[in-house]
Amino acid sequence: MNGNVSIAELFAHLKKENLVVAPAHLVMDQLTHKSVLRKKILSKRAITYREISNSGLWGDITQKRAYQIAKSLAKPLEIIKPGNKDNSAEKIITSAAIRIAKQRNTYE
Repeated sequence: MNGNVSIAELFAHLKKENLVVAPAHLVMDQLTHKSVLRKKILSKRAITYREISNSGLWGDITQKRAYQIAKSLAKPLEIIKPGNKDNSAEKIITSAAIRIAKQRNTYE
């Protein structure tokens, strides 16, 4: 495809779509970091909301939002408290987290 686009049009489009031009090493470091985290957490049996948030499994969300999504979309018994103490961290079964990620179209 051949053609010319004025710089003003290009930057207007970037601004309209909320896009930026950045050096590849800045973007790739973040993407690589998230993909490594994602691979690491998906090997576990259950994961925390912080792990979901940091890995970007359900998109770019906070830990609190991951908790809210899990509470609304998880089936009974998919959210567990693996420790014996009252303050043990709540976790969600990894297969449930993957199912929710597919529902949210954030799972590749």
